Amino acid sequence: MKRYLPAMHSEANDPMCEDDSESSTDVIRLVLIVGMGTTVAVIGVLLNSMLLLSFSRIRFRNSNMLYFFLLAVFDIFVELCFMLIFPSALIWEYFRVEMLYTAWHHYIRYISTCGQVLIAASTLLIVSASFERYICSLNSSTGINPKKRFVVVICVMLSAIVMKVSYLP
Repeated sequence: MKRYLPAMHSEANDPMCEDDSESSTDVIRLVLIVGMGTTVAVIGVLLNSMLLLSFSRIRFRNSNMLYFFLLAVFDIFVELCFMLIFPSALIWEYFRVEMLYTAWHHYIRYISTCGQVLIAASTLLIVSASFERYICSLNSSTGINPKKRFVVVICVMLSAIVMKVSYLP
């Protein structure tokens, strides 16, 4: 039961208002995000790593597979960012690990920004690959110059950084 306190008294400093009891929703959140979310992220890292191995067998730099290679790389890093942000916060909240709390507050801005930049870059890469595919379908005899692909990739990365740099302080 929540107590109503006078305006001069802060609930944040009152030890009587802390709720240390474990509720079923906390356990469900812990299982879903830490257990299942981390499992899905680890599986994603493994499958994208296998995809990178298969891309290493072909000459992807001069083909439109460059977009898919970079998409797999970005996806691995997005999954790693997920594993560093969400499970860490919940483990601290549930188990009160002080070292994890301190570390999380030091790296969260950078990891979150990196994740947001990679998500934006992945989206822009998919749009770029689709646009290249569309151009090639209009004129099948014309291919895209591999040097132009690198320019597109650099533009994609710069655009993603410019769009998401506001996440940093």
